[in-house]
Amino acid sequence: MNGEGTTCRKFARIFDSLNPKPEMKKPLLLLMLASLLTLNTQAQQKIITFGVEGGIGITSLNYDNETINELYDSRTGYAAGFALQYNFPKILSLRSGAMFESKGTTSDLTLVNISGNPVSTGELKYDLGYLTVPLLLRATFGNKINFFVQGGPYWATLLSAKLKYEPVPPNTDTEIDMIHLYESSEFGVSGGIGVSSIFNNLIVISIEVRNNMGITDIAKETYEVKTRSLLFLTGVAFTFGARSEEAK
Repeated sequence: MNGEGTTCRKFARIFDSLNPKPEMKKPLLLLMLASLLTLNTQAQQKIITFGVEGGIGITSLNYDNETINELYDSRTGYAAGFALQYNFPKILSLRSGAMFESKGTTSDLTLVNISGNPVSTGELKYDLGYLTVPLLLRATFGNKINFFVQGGPYWATLLSAKLKYEPVPPNTDTEIDMIHLYESSEFGVSGGIGVSSIFNNLIVISIEVRNNMGITDIAKETYEVKTRSLLFLTGVAFTFGARSEEAK
């Protein structure tokens, strides 16, 4: 209350120093009050951020057998989904959402006939489709241009698992369903860094590099297998709600 009283007295002295004519006092007073309210609104912090994000990734499957690991290489994947973020006062936020993520690995393979002679050379691809739900704690620094770091666990459910060979040999299937060989879900940890900027106090544009590392075995049989993916994401989000300057 003392701060508010001091502000009001200062406002009154400034208003009196203008020495307006009697007929102008009321319009000027209303204009100055409106300006103060506008400044207060701009000082408010948005509480909720909701938007979409997506991009490409470098993904691989990590086997506990080094000989098998040497046979496979990383491959290009992609990810897309939505994100919901709750902003605490100061710098911390809690972020979640749902994202479809393509994971897998690839290997060069030469097909031979019954005589052992090469028939064709191509690429063998394991393509796993997951719906990933992270729970990330984010710390943001900066003003107009914000830098952030985030980390936390994620849970993912397996939607599809295909084995593909490209180019497709004549008289063969284009892909083989392998979903029965993998666990229905996985857990992992996620960490990332990025930069974001807000426009018109409403729209947030972000760029992020995120690393997802599976910590549970996804294979039902044979060797232990864990997923790895490095994602390069861009996002567009909208901000909702407001927190007053006193709550920051």
